[in-house]
Amino acid sequence: MFGFPDSHRKDGFKHKKNLLRTAIFQLKYPKVETIRENHEKLERQLLSKFPNKKDLMRGEAKIRFEPSKTPILESASGAKNGFEFRTEDDKKIFRIAEEAFSYTVFGDVYMNFEETSKELEGLLLPALETCGIDAVSWVSARKINIMEPSVSDNFTSASLLNFAFNENIISHIMAFPNTTIVKSGVSQVTLKTADYRLNFSYGLLPKPPEVKMDKPQLILDIDLISESQFQVKDVIPEWRKINQEMYNIFNWSISEQLKASLDE
Repeated sequence: MFGFPDSHRKDGFKHKKNLLRTAIFQLKYPKVETIRENHEKLERQLLSKFPNKKDLMRGEAKIRFEPSKTPILESASGAKNGFEFRTEDDKKIFRIAEEAFSYTVFGDVYMNFEETSKELEGLLLPALETCGIDAVSWVSARKINIMEPSVSDNFTSASLLNFAFNENIISHIMAFPNTTIVKSGVSQVTLKTADYRLNFSYGLLPKPPEVKMDKPQLILDIDLISESQFQVKDVIPEWRKINQEMYNIFNWSISEQLKASLDE
């Protein structure tokens, strides 16, 4: 897809240690007016697994939303335009609105793509059929990985970068005369083919003001979008293709030391 080396991945594979904080799967489609009128059917389909429901409102989003990227949240204020369903523990969030569908899974409960695709195919995609949606114009997945050392680790920012990432993608940071005083540096790269867009962000996050300990924190954010037309019945194979490429990107981006540490 983008030329990253292929990494073989068995179905159901998962590292023993998980860097994933958030996984988001999204579809977009031409605006439909049938979401609100089908709320009772949606509730019957979803409330047993997603018992916490609220209305989605059209208006100003609470977080920055960039049209060319997969959003993390869509909560807003204004006119009602869809519904949000959450699991009891709020770790899985399904949103269906007039122009988009998203499924967010937090990293501590995310198992692997195969488990998530079962949830999508068996429970969530049928919600689109309920609302008369059979074709989409956008299929995307976004996985945000965060790495932070434990209290006992003695990593500096530079040593953590060297430990975690492919040396080729951090060379611009490591070229500074004194890397011991580097405090942050996140690179953002967009790759585009005829049908796919990759938004790729990685590097050293700035320390939040409320955090007192001066421990470095790394991000690896892979956002991959297919901008072709698909029938809803065909989106699972497309997500599978996207997920494999994201795995290729993840394995290319991280160092051999980090790969080994994920399975210790």
